[in-house]
Parts: sequence; C-alpha cells; structure tokens
Amino acid sequence: MAGRVYITKRDMAYKNILADMKLNGRPVFILSVETTGLDKFSDELINIHALKCHFEDKILIEDEEYNRYIRNTKALTPELEKITKITNEFLMDKEDLSTVMEDFYNYIGEDANIIGFNTSFLLPMLKYAGFETGWMLDIKDCFDLRIAASSTMEEKVYSLDALSSGLIPKKSSKVHKMLVLFNQVSESIPTGTEHVSVTNIRFWQKAYTCRYLYLMTNLGEVGLNCNTGFWVEREPGFFDAADIDGLTRTVCEHSNSTNIWDFIKKYAK
Repeated sequence: MAGRVYITKRDMAYKNILADMKLNGRPVFILSVETTGLDKFSDELINIHALKCHFEDKILIEDEEYNRYIRNTKALTPELEKITKITNEFLMDKEDLSTVMEDFYNYIGEDANIIGFNTSFLLPMLKYAGFETGWMLDIKDCFDLRIAASSTMEEKVYSLDALSSGLIPKKSSKVHKMLVLFNQVSESIPTGTEHVSVTNIRFWQKAYTCRYLYLMTNLGEVGLNCNTGFWVEREPGFFDAADIDGLTRTVCEHSNSTNIWDFIKKYAK
C-alpha cells in the first residue's frame, strides 16, 4: 500500500502546535542538552546546544547556532565521557550553570517555540536548572520530535541516530539531525481538521502479516493496518483534509472500543 501513515499515540494535536509555531512569528529553537545523568535533581547540565530557525512555508531554515558548555561539579563517568564525547578536563574552565542559564534565557526570549527529542527528559532538566539558578525559561509551544516521528513512521527503532540515518551524515550534531528529521516528519503529519464520518468498513487479508481494514468515509477511503495500528492514506490529500485523531476517537466511541486495537479486534474478522 502506498501513501503516508499515521497513528494516534497521544492526545496531542501536533498539527495545532505546528500551526501556532508558523503563525506566531517567533523563532523556533531546536534544542538538545547533555547531562551527567538522567536524574533532574542530582544530575547536571553540561551542554546546551540549539539551532535558531524560522519557517519558510513548511520547512524550517537554520539562522544561527547556539552552543554553550557548563562547568560540572559532579564528575562524568568514563562511560558518559565516551557517550557524550565531553570530558571532565574539557569542562574545567567552562562557565557555571547560572551564567549559562541567564544567557540562554535571554537568548530564546519570551514564549519560546521549542523542538526537542524526548522532551519528557529535556524539559524537566531545563526547568530544574532554571529553578536552581533563578532563570526559569518561558516556553510556549513544545514539539516532541521523538513522539511525532514514531507517529508518522512504522519503523520500530526510534533513536535519533536510527531515524535520521541516510538523511544526514552520521557525525552531524544532534540538533542538525533533528532539523533534517523534523522537516521530513512535518511533511507527514496530518493537518486536516474536517470531521470524518464512516459509511462502510471492509476487511481484507492477504496473509496474517498483511491485514487491513478499509473505511469508506465522507472524504474518501482510508486504510487501517491491522498489524501496526497505523492509518494509511489511500487517496492523496486525505490526511490534509481529514481530522485523523478525530477519526480514531469516532471509530472507538461508535464501536464501544477502548482503543484502536480493540476496534481492530472487533472488525478484522
């Protein structure tokens, strides 16, 4: 089957976040951090790396790069030095956290638009650093590229390196990998807002590994992969017209299904 794919993974309207980012006129910051570990309370930021960008139609264009290292008080383990390619010796003469947080706070300004990879880790680390130093970042919209990518790609590996493989040289920085990946993902995110009503559902199976439900709607036909749970665009432009997240809610509600998998079990027979 050809066409874009999409799965409703969370009650998060990426199309609305993207629309607001494009319309509000403020810069977009693609953001990555390095830390001494995963605990927001006991571990420390050692690097803040960002790209300041702007939209040209649907594409993000890099304007400038921000990259600041932070002197650590908690030593990096040899394993972390290898992973981050940052050493304790390198950080010895760098600025302290308060100085860098103040500078970054002034750099991104108010109501910042942020794109990150796994923001459930990124934002708590930044918020606690802001709380600790008195420089709480003012973030308006935050786009989690990891979740968005996993909603528009059926690949089972969702690391940044894996998702950006083949799009940009492997040795590129995380933020540049994210920029290229974002421009690919944003083209695939359904932007439609029209209500979808279903008039007919049919099941097709070539093999157990190739099973689909085809839903005829007021906007045309759309497929549902019964093995992955992804909607599949059968007719060009369907995702640009239809509210796919709304369609997921509609079919679940009308079939008394708790989620899309429950819906598939009832109709894929």
